[in-house]
Amino acid sequence: MTANRSAKGRENLGIFGGSFDPPHLGHLGIAEEARARFHLDRVIFVPAGQPPHKRSGTAAGRFERFEMVRLAVAGNPHFETSDIEMRRHGPSYTIDTLGAFRKLYPRARIFFIAGADSLVELPKWHRARELVRRFDFLIVKRPGSKPAYRAVLEKAFGKRQALKLEAHFIHAGPYNISATEIRNRIAAGESIRYLVPQAVERYIHKKGLYR
Repeated sequence: MTANRSAKGRENLGIFGGSFDPPHLGHLGIAEEARARFHLDRVIFVPAGQPPHKRSGTAAGRFERFEMVRLAVAGNPHFETSDIEMRRHGPSYTIDTLGAFRKLYPRARIFFIAGADSLVELPKWHRARELVRRFDFLIVKRPGSKPAYRAVLEKAFGKRQALKLEAHFIHAGPYNISATEIRNRIAAGESIRYLVPQAVERYIHKKGLYR
């Protein structure tokens, strides 16, 4: 199901962007944790078209990644997939994506789901101050991660906005799965069962991805 319907009322939306190269059970676990803990009505997965921070691009093509995400979220009525960045030419900036969702759902409260490791680089993001001011963040903390970004955030955005960024945390916990590890396992001919949804595993093998 693609997120393209107009807003009809107030709701909480989680926007989960990323390369999803490939999407795995960690992504789904984090999204469900965010949905349940922060009372999100929906989580919309947004595969990146051309991630500005990945100069080497992605291992799988944009349409292959979109199809894998679509397969991964099927069966959960609270999860959707959007091709909003797939249809965009040039780099996909988070501020543009969230701004587009704001126009689609003007009455919704929008939460952007992001990894804690991205906070250090957040001040370098396109229109970062506007992004932090306009939207709420749900930050995913991985086991053993240290909050070394506090000084960076305060310097870039001020203490008030830094506290806002740290207000909502999700602990990755058992969902600490790496897409890089999955690609490496496929390249080495190793099993990825129980790391990705079965439909995604079948699609990867059918298309010969990551070999």
